[in-house]
Amino acid sequence: MLFRSYPAVLSLSVRRVHANRVEVAPCVKFNLKNPSKPSKDFSFKLHPLVKIMFCMIVIAAAVVLMVYSVREMDDVKEGLKMEDVVPKDTSEEEYLKVRFDHFSFYPITIVTKEMDYSLNQAHLLALFTAVESTDYVVPGGAFWMHGFLSWGLPTGHGPGLGCSVLPEGIYDPSKFDECLTLWESSDPLFSAFQSNFQKNAEGKLVYAEMPFYVDGLRTNDDYVRNIEQVRRACEESSILSFPEGNPFTYWEQDRKSTRLNSSHQ
Repeated sequence: MLFRSYPAVLSLSVRRVHANRVEVAPCVKFNLKNPSKPSKDFSFKLHPLVKIMFCMIVIAAAVVLMVYSVREMDDVKEGLKMEDVVPKDTSEEEYLKVRFDHFSFYPITIVTKEMDYSLNQAHLLALFTAVESTDYVVPGGAFWMHGFLSWGLPTGHGPGLGCSVLPEGIYDPSKFDECLTLWESSDPLFSAFQSNFQKNAEGKLVYAEMPFYVDGLRTNDDYVRNIEQVRRACEESSILSFPEGNPFTYWEQDRKSTRLNSSHQ
């Protein structure tokens, strides 16, 4: 529709210029050789005072609209609803509406990698605590390090295999990889954490995850606030980490697009 109407409007504008007619008042013609002299084709004459008043009204209206637009910009909320990007009146749109109105529970993951895990045990525990303390993360969770430490406590099986937790609440870094392998082969509860980390060919830990659940994500502001809080916890941590999960996949792209548009303005 736009591509069809624009050439027509452009054609009418060209005809208006050739006819020496005023843009805002096509019924009025002007003299190109002497613009101050009215054309003989004038059907009426405008008093100079009327012209001044007309210009003042136009300028005042433009200023009012500009001021109103600037004031209303504070009420514009950042973001885009997911149901706005699917076809209207479809099962997909209905599903998304029901999903966001009645279900606000998601699993998320904090990924860690490219570090010596034996030297960063305390930092891993601190990162988990920081993420769990954010507003939307459900408290009371656990990750593989918790299971590993429980195995090494006096009430667990680790001490009998030479793997005991130090008073600082961590393992001796020099025994970390060995004890991790023993935990993996001797503790039936290890299977609950098996998918949370990966080792290389030398048996050293190279990748690990922390599982969480978030709840209460209903509005775009909720999603953005959750992203900001969780990312801040990762960025302030002493180890390299980043979040993954559905609440981040879509809204992160939306936030990046918004920041990109703002940087080009």
